[in-house]
Amino acid sequence: MLLFLFKQVYPQVNSLIKKGDLVARVKNIFGNCVEEYFADNDGIVVGRSSNPVATQGARIMHVGIRHVEGTPLPKAEHENY
Repeated sequence: MLLFLFKQVYPQVNSLIKKGDLVARVKNIFGNCVEEYFADNDGIVVGRSSNPVATQGARIMHVGIRHVEGTPLPKAEHENY
């Protein structure tokens, strides 16, 4: 059985979002909401999906996390670039 899902991504690029904001919904072919996605952190939208067809594992948006000067980056000492 082939199931079509469609996504709506709400914030535009360069929009500020807050933790807990609704950022996207996935709906079935009948328009019923299947899943809602909320922001994990405060940040700024630096990219978003424009394709309305939702595939499993596809990215919805890219969020840049704002950093306060003078505070250490989280887990910076453990990252290995």
